[in-house]
Amino acid sequence: MDFQPKQELVFGKIKLINDKVQNKETEIQSLKEGVKFETLEKMKLMKN
Repeated sequence: MDFQPKQELVFGKIKLINDKVQNKETEIQSLKEGVKFETLEKMKLMKN
């Protein structure tokens, strides 16, 4: 029996999941940056 196609399917799914995780991490990182920026802006406004 040939397991190759099934194995490739599994690797394809793993890659897809990894890509999704990578995208989420990037999204979270940019959200954190946005929050940092907003916090700095608010602090500047409060000082004035």
